Parts: sequence; structure tokens; C-alpha cells
Amino acid sequence: MQEILSPQEIDSLIVRVDARCGQPDARSAPLSVRQVRAYDFANRGQFSREQLRALKVFHASFTRTINSAFSAYFNTSVQFELLAADQVTFEEYIGSIQSPLVACRFSLIPLASKGLLQFDSSMSFAMIDRLTGGKGLPPAKINPDRQLTDLEKSIIQRIAIQF
Repeated sequence: MQEILSPQEIDSLIVRVDARCGQPDARSAPLSVRQVRAYDFANRGQFSREQLRALKVFHASFTRTINSAFSAYFNTSVQFELLAADQVTFEEYIGSIQSPLVACRFSLIPLASKGLLQFDSSMSFAMIDRLTGGKGLPPAKINPDRQLTDLEKSIIQRIAIQF
């Protein structure tokens, strides 16, 4: 179920963020007219303050939306909170991911783009427990080598499709 975004999918996401931040889409220009600007994933500071502010607003709005959507879907009170929206290097991001995790690729409608939704294992198992009649509690201990069963994958995919 784990997928890595292709360079074309990453470019598409960046184009959509640029468009929402009011920047022209240079990728739509003919190749001979384009000005290519290198992006250094090892360094911070690639986004302007305005772009970071726009991303924070987007994430705060997403958090409010997902709170109500998850509460309705799971028929219980669900509370997500935006703790931070910071710019980090790709290496720091990869280092912060806890293993194991569940990642789902989803469509961003009407943008015709893809997004990535990731859950840590305890949250995934809690959602599966809730949807299969339990109280929504994660297991006390999760084996890091344990893979999701086909049924569990199907349940998580249904959750990702809903949102």
C-alpha cells in the first residue's frame, strides 16, 4: 500500500500550491521559455513567508474539516489539532516518520492532483477497531514487523477514499 510519489506527481502538487498562492505556473510555458530554478531539499528557506502563511491557513482549515468529517464517519467525537506547520528538510521529514505507518495516496478534487495521507499504526488500528464494532482503541503493543491484513487494508482504503 505504501507508494512513493513520482517526480511528475510532485511537480503537479507544487504547481497547484503555486497557483493557490498567486504565482504564475511557469511549467505551462514552452520549454524554451521556462526558467528552471533548482530546489535544494537539503536546505530550508525555499518558501516565502506568504507561502508558509498560506500553507498554515490551508492546514488549519483542513484540520477543522477533518474533525467534523471523522466525527461523523466514526460516529464519535474526534479531535485533531494543528500543532505546527513548519518547513523542514526532506531528510528531517523522513527521520520524523515513525515505523510502522500506513500511507494512502488520494485524489485532490478538483485539482486533478494526488495527496498523501499517513497514519501511524496505533491510529490506523484504532480506526479499524472502531469501524469493526470496537471502542476505537489501539492495541496495547504493536509489532513493528506486523503488516496489515487484506481486510485491514480494505478498511483503511475505504477511509482514505471518503476523505
